[in-house]
Amino acid sequence: MTFVPGLEMARAFYAGTVGPMLRELGIRHSAGRLGPGSDVLGLDTERSRDHDWWYRLDIFAEDPAQVPELRIPGLAEHRIAVHEIGAWLTGILGTDPRAGLTARGWLAIPAQRLLEVTAGAVFHDGLGVLAPVREQLTFYPGDVWRFQLAGLWSRIEEEQPFAGRCGEVGDDLGSRLVTARLARDVLRLGLLYQRRYPPYAKWLGSAAGQNPHLATALSAGTWQEREEALLRSYADLIAAHNATGLTAPVDATPRPFHDRPFRVVDTAGLIGGLMAGISDPVLRGAPPTGGVDMISDNSDVLCDARLSWVAGQALPQGLAG
Repeated sequence: MTFVPGLEMARAFYAGTVGPMLRELGIRHSAGRLGPGSDVLGLDTERSRDHDWWYRLDIFAEDPAQVPELRIPGLAEHRIAVHEIGAWLTGILGTDPRAGLTARGWLAIPAQRLLEVTAGAVFHDGLGVLAPVREQLTFYPGDVWRFQLAGLWSRIEEEQPFAGRCGEVGDDLGSRLVTARLARDVLRLGLLYQRRYPPYAKWLGSAAGQNPHLATALSAGTWQEREEALLRSYADLIAAHNATGLTAPVDATPRPFHDRPFRVVDTAGLIGGLMAGISDPVLRGAPPTGGVDMISDNSDVLCDARLSWVAGQALPQGLAG
C-alpha cells in the first residue's frame, strides 16, 4: 500500500466523511489533527504505520457529550477524539493559556507540547477557538525567548572546554559524550533563532536539518577535531544571533580557556546582553536556567503536563508567579 502522510489522510477523512456527518447532525465544532504524533509534525514515515495509525481526527465541541459516537461504514481502523477546548489545552499544556501565561507558565511548558498545539493542521474552526490559541502560542514572547536563548548558551558556556579536557586525559568516550551534549544544544539554539520550537529528541535532528559541522564533530577521531567542528558550529550560531539584533554584535573568534590548550568562544557577554535586554523584572533578576526542557530530560516529566508543572517548581523562585 502506498504511504500517505497522516495529515493528508486526516484532511481527506474530515472533508469527505466526518465533516459532512457533523454538519448533517447540526453540531457546531472545530476540527483538525493536533496533539501527540509524528504525523502532527509532518515527520511520519512508512514505519509510523505500526501503531496508532490510520484515520485520526480531533474534534472540538462546546459539549463533547452531545457528539455521538461516529460509526464509519467500512472503516474499522480510525480514531476520532472529541474534546472540550479548555480541558484539551490543560491536558497538554498544564493550563488553559487563553487566560494568559506568566513567564513561569511559558517556561514550565516543554517545547514539544507547544508544538502539539501549534503544529499539525486545522480543517475547520466553526467554534473560532483553535486559530486564536494557535496564534497566541506561535512562539515565545520576547522576554521568554531571550531567557531561553540565554539558558542554552549558559549550558554551552559551562561545557565548552570539557570535550578537550576529557580527551587530554585519554577519556575519548567522555569527550564524545560531552560533544554530543553540546551538539544537542547547538541544534536547539539553531531552531530558537529561527523562532521555532525544538521537538523532543527523536525528531530534533530531523527538524533542525543537516549540520555538517556537528556531523564532523560527532564522527571525529580526536578531541582537537571535535573542538574545531564545534567552534565552527558556534560561529554559525553567533552569526544567526547577530542577525537578530537582540544584543550588540558578538565576536565569534575563539580564545584560549585560561592557560589550558582548549579554545572556546566568549559567551559571557552574549548571555549578559540577552539578560540585560529582558524587561520583565523577575526574569531579568533570575539566573539564566532556561525552561523545563533544560532542567529535566525525563520523558515522563516532559510528556505529562502535571509533572512538567511540578518540575517547573525547580525554576528560580522568582518565576513562581
